[in-house]
Amino acid sequence: MTSDFPPLLAAALGELAGQSGFGALTPEYEMEGESLVVTASGKQRFTLPFPVVLAELKTVWQSLNQNENALILPGNAELIGNPPYVKQAGKAAKLTESEFAILSMLAQNADGVSRQLILKKALHSKLDESETDLLESHLYRLRKKLRPLGLTLESHKGSIICGLL
Repeated sequence: MTSDFPPLLAAALGELAGQSGFGALTPEYEMEGESLVVTASGKQRFTLPFPVVLAELKTVWQSLNQNENALILPGNAELIGNPPYVKQAGKAAKLTESEFAILSMLAQNADGVSRQLILKKALHSKLDESETDLLESHLYRLRKKLRPLGLTLESHKGSIICGLL
């Protein structure tokens, strides 16, 4: 028996052990035919078929990837895609794809992003630079979603900046 597994496999197996009723016990694992056998405290024994282990690995891998791809906004707010939302202090707000694109640009450029660049890159607009109604409507709706999270969007010298309230 061994418990020397790579961290990803150990995380997946830990989840499965918890679901199997092992709780806080430290399980040990061994291969047996087409299954993985989990034993805790030398007494409890549970056999996991490989498809179950692989499904759990996939779930853990996806959650790790999602967290690694999160962008950080002011106040340690997380911007997460698929589905797009922003999370701050236990609160979350769903975002449209356009709102997500705007916040992504702001998260990557803490000094702000020009209105023209947001129109071009985030909103894929080919409108004249003086046409800002489209951008202003997106910013208005986005501000309303960010306010309960303690975040705001500010205009400063022709740029948009994400900040704390």
